[in-house]
Amino acid sequence: MKPIRAELVMDLEETLEAQGYLPMYDFVWTLRGYGKGLDLAQMNALSFDVYEELMDRYSLRLMWATWPIDTGAAWPADPKTPLDFDLDPDGPLSEPLLVLVLQRSSCRAG
Repeated sequence: MKPIRAELVMDLEETLEAQGYLPMYDFVWTLRGYGKGLDLAQMNALSFDVYEELMDRYSLRLMWATWPIDTGAAWPADPKTPLDFDLDPDGPLSEPLLVLVLQRSSCRAG
C-alpha cells in the first residue's frame, strides 16, 4: 500500500500546486485511475491518511465550492464537516463540493 500512497501524495500535490486547490473527490478518483482494485473502504482509509499528510505539509483550508470551482466564491466548511473523498458524477452540478484551498503562504514542510 505504501507505493500507492506515495503515488497518490505526489499526484495530489501536483494538482494542488498547479491549481491552488484540490477537490476532495480527486482522492478517490485518482485512486480508481490507478486500477489497483481497491474497494471503497480501502480508498477512503488511504485518502484520509493522505489528507492528514497534506494538511500537515501545507497551509490548507477546507472549503465548499460549486461547479465550476471558483475559490474566490468558496466558503469555509465547518471543522466537523464529514470528509467526502468521492463524488457521484451523476449528481446535480449545483450541489456544493468540498475543496482544499491552498493558502498561498506556501508549503509548511517538505
